[in-house]
Amino acid sequence: MGSAAHGERSPPGGNRAMLRSMGRAFDWLDEHMTEALDAPDEHFDWVWMAKDEDWRSLVAAFPTRDDAWREALAYVVSEGPPGWGYRVLAIALQDGIAAVREQAALSFVDLLESNEDEGTSEIDDAMWSRVKAIAQSGGPELDDVRTFLADRADG
Repeated sequence: MGSAAHGERSPPGGNRAMLRSMGRAFDWLDEHMTEALDAPDEHFDWVWMAKDEDWRSLVAAFPTRDDAWREALAYVVSEGPPGWGYRVLAIALQDGIAAVREQAALSFVDLLESNEDEGTSEIDDAMWSRVKAIAQSGGPELDDVRTFLADRADG
């Protein structure tokens, strides 16, 4: 899984759908989350429309959802607002399922690279340590994470 192209996002169905969706982003994402692994574009739109209450609901729901849902959310946040993305990833990096942790590490790098001009106050030393540990223990699918960490250490 990689990132989609970045750019300005428009809400699904235009402005009228966006107005109707206010406060409903959590409901839509919760219901359709596992579809994000195969067709993520609409999910990326919805994470940008999510309000703080939706994000709080996503964070609260995370430990209660199945593995595929948690992995999909870890993927989707790579294309969303960095502040909430890092908060979700902090949880996903500690998940008991390797696929969720590995996706969180990949999304962590994607989010950092696409928001390098943004602040990273949500990222603490513990997050960096978890990303490094996941990268070291993972297979070739985490090569991008290892390369990012090596480049960061050299820079």
